[in-house]
Amino acid sequence: MIQAKQPREYDTILGSQTSLQQAQQRILQLENQLRHAQRQIGTDGLDLLIEAMNASESKTVQRVALLLLRRSAAPKAIEALEEFKPDSYKLISCLHTGRHESWVHSVAFSPDGQTLVSGGGEQDQTIKIWNLDNGSLIRTLIGHQHWISSVAVSPNGQIVASGSADKTIKIWDFNTGNLINDIADPDEVWSVAFSPDNQTLTSGSKDKTIKLWDFQAGVLIGVFAGFADVVTSVAISPDGQILAGGSSDSTIRIWNLGTRKLLYQFREHTNHIRSIAISPDSRTLVSGGHDKTIKIWHLGTGNLIHSLEDTASVTSVVVSADGRFIVSSNDDGKVKIWHLGTGQLIHTINAHSNYALSAAISSDGWTLASGSAHKTVKVWRVSPDK
Repeated sequence: MIQAKQPREYDTILGSQTSLQQAQQRILQLENQLRHAQRQIGTDGLDLLIEAMNASESKTVQRVALLLLRRSAAPKAIEALEEFKPDSYKLISCLHTGRHESWVHSVAFSPDGQTLVSGGGEQDQTIKIWNLDNGSLIRTLIGHQHWISSVAVSPNGQIVASGSADKTIKIWDFNTGNLINDIADPDEVWSVAFSPDNQTLTSGSKDKTIKLWDFQAGVLIGVFAGFADVVTSVAISPDGQILAGGSSDSTIRIWNLGTRKLLYQFREHTNHIRSIAISPDSRTLVSGGHDKTIKIWHLGTGNLIHSLEDTASVTSVVVSADGRFIVSSNDDGKVKIWHLGTGQLIHTINAHSNYALSAAISSDGWTLASGSAHKTVKVWRVSPDK
C-alpha cells in the first residue's frame, strides 16, 4: 500500500511563495491594464478605472485607479472621484516625514497645496517650509525666542504669519523667507489667522483678548475682550463677516466683524477649547476641546448641531475646502476624518506614537498633514506603492 506523501515544510513555504508571486503578477497585470485603459479614447477606459477604484478587492489596484483618474479632466472622472473621496481616506498612507527639534504645535498648507509650513516647540523655535512633492525642506525661518504656537499662510499664498510664546507675531515673505514685520503683543500669542482679503490678521493671546492687526503696518486696529482665560484659537469666516475665538475658559465667542457686536457665546464644552474652524460657506463653526468632544455649531442660529465623542483631548480641527469633511487630531496620536454634515467618523489614522498636536488638509482635499509631540511632521496621501 502506498501511503500519501506528507507535505514537507519547505514544500509549504515554496507553495506560499508561489501564491505570493502569482498575486503580485496579477496586481502588476491589473495595473498595466488600468494604465492602458487610461490612454484609451472614449469612456470605456474611464469606466474600467472607476469600476476598479470602487470595487476592486486590492487596495493597490484601487490606489492606482484613483491616481490615474486624478490625471483625467473628464467630468465623469471628476464626479467619480468626488463620490469616492470619503473612501479614499481609507487608502491614505504616510508619504513624507519631516523633523523638528521639539514638539510641532502647528501645520498649515499653502493655498496651492504644493508646500507645508510647520512651527516648532520650545527647543526648536523655528518655522520650516516643506516641498510636498519630494518631502524636502525648502527653508527654515529663524527669529522666535520661544515655542511657536501657530502658523498661518495668507489666502494669496504670499505671507506666513507665526505666533509665539515670546509675545510676538512675525510676518514673513513666503517666497523668500525674509522677515517683513515683527509685531509685539503684551502676552504670549497662542493663535493667528488671516482675513480672506489678505488685509488683516487676528490673534489670540494669553492676556484673554483677541486682537485685529493691520499686519503690513504692524498697527493694532481692534481688541475683542470678555474671556476669562487664554484665547487658544481664533478664526475669521471666509466671507469676512464673523470673528470667532475659543478659550481655556471653555467658551467660544462669536462677533460680527462689521459692527463689532457680540453675537453668541457657546458654553457647551466642559473643558478648555483647543481649536476652532469655520466652514467655507461661513455657516458652520467646528470646535475641539479637552473634554474629548468635537462640536458643530450653526452660525446663523447659534444652535449646536452635533456633538462628536472622541477618545482623547482634541488638539486641532480643520474643515476641508469643499465643506464636506472635518479633520482632527488628538492626544492619543490619532488623526481622524469626519463627515461634517452627519458627524459620522469616516476613518482613523494611527498617525503618531505621541500626542498629535496639529492637523491640516490641502485645498483639494487629497493631502493631509499632522504635527506631533514626537517632533515629527507627517504628510498623508494616497500613494500607489503603500
